Amino acid sequence: MTYILYSSLANSGDAFRQAFALMHKIGEENAQLRALNKFDPREILELTEPGDTVILLGGDGTLNRFANSPGMYPCRWNIQYRAGGTGNDFYRDVREFENSDSFPLTPYLQKLPVVRFADRYLLFVNGVGAGLDGYCCSVMDEARRTKKRMPSYASVALRGLLYKFKPLDATVTVDGTTHWFKHVYIATTMFGRYYGGGIKIAPDQMRANTKQVSVVVVHSRSRLAVLPIFTTIFKGTHVKHTKYVTVLTGNDITVSFDRACPMQVDGEVFPPVSTYHITAPERLDEVVAETQPINAYEVASEA
Repeated sequence: MTYILYSSLANSGDAFRQAFALMHKIGEENAQLRALNKFDPREILELTEPGDTVILLGGDGTLNRFANSPGMYPCRWNIQYRAGGTGNDFYRDVREFENSDSFPLTPYLQKLPVVRFADRYLLFVNGVGAGLDGYCCSVMDEARRTKKRMPSYASVALRGLLYKFKPLDATVTVDGTTHWFKHVYIATTMFGRYYGGGIKIAPDQMRANTKQVSVVVVHSRSRLAVLPIFTTIFKGTHVKHTKYVTVLTGNDITVSFDRACPMQVDGEVFPPVSTYHITAPERLDEVVAETQPINAYEVASEA
């Protein structure tokens, strides 16, 4: 039997249609659909028998919710991944290594970083940010909830860059060393290279290196100076503009702002925060041990 796991909340219902099409391709007598927001994935996985196949179908939000499901990390089941939804930044990041539409997901869920903000913890697959990216995700989330026409991430970011988003002052502490920045537009910490549906924000960050994450800070007193840099972000060449773009790497990162701003975790929007703290995968067990009885993994239902 093949079990297809998907989120019926993702992509305005298109996830179900994609899952149904996959079930039809496999053969309805040999496949079953399971919506992650209606079933505990651990219960489904524990019912599988040798020879069964489990496929997780979805995009970055589905992956995030799955990884944060109680008892799911570190993943001990053999699960295949198939990209669905719209963003698919995780798929963009790994497809050059996998070279297939469907590939084993389990190795990618063995080591993930964790973010702490507002007294909660979440594992993340791609990246975390509170700044222009958080603003963009909040605008798009509002359009989705009110069923307005969905704008592109790039168009929202461009309007924010030109006049909508007010830059922040930020303090970034990496492995004990503190850096100060004024007029910050982006202060995003990445485990992968992509976010925002194809923006190559951290071109040199490799998720295979579980000892570090990268924080990318875009800062400038002049909006017009940042504008041409924005056009290079999709290709990842913005990092060459070192006067306005700073990339720092480490395994313990704290980012604080002079005012609260919307938070995004793998594209999922959270209420405004003024500080977030990142721990790279290699130090995750140490952090969890220090912070008991808080369980870093039992947070998916809140997300």
